Amino acid sequence: MALHRACRQAVRSAGGRPVPRQNYHLTLLYLGAVADEALAALCAAAARLPLPSLELRLTRFGYFTAGRAFWIGPAEPQPALSALAMALRAIAAELGLATDRREFQPHLTLCRNVLQPPQLDPLQPLSWPVHGFVLCESISSPGGLRYLPLKHFPPGSCPEP
Repeated sequence: MALHRACRQAVRSAGGRPVPRQNYHLTLLYLGAVADEALAALCAAAARLPLPSLELRLTRFGYFTAGRAFWIGPAEPQPALSALAMALRAIAAELGLATDRREFQPHLTLCRNVLQPPQLDPLQPLSWPVHGFVLCESISSPGGLRYLPLKHFPPGSCPEP
């Protein structure tokens, strides 16, 4: 994976625990535990959202102090991605599901348990094509966290409004 290769040195510099590349993801909405009926309603509503194809430009490294997470993400707003995240949050709220109230900050976590962000040279921009989104269940195991895809929502899967 080109993204993994491009970030390898930055991950080494950050220390902490690298996120396995099979776990690379960008969270649009975190929900926690959801009852089966609400999950079905969420999927039905999400399937009706217009899903644009887009290419995410990852242009900067960042660090979340509270979570001690080192990440890569876009420096510029991604309107289509932000609109999708807000639409999913609105659907969840309509269903009475608790959501994270923090502002959406698109990022891909590279390392966890990083004590302080590394000092790095400017990043060569990376392109990450977005081909829809996936509803995943996170599963904790002795080997670490893994994500089980439950449903894929490809771009163009429903008509534009």
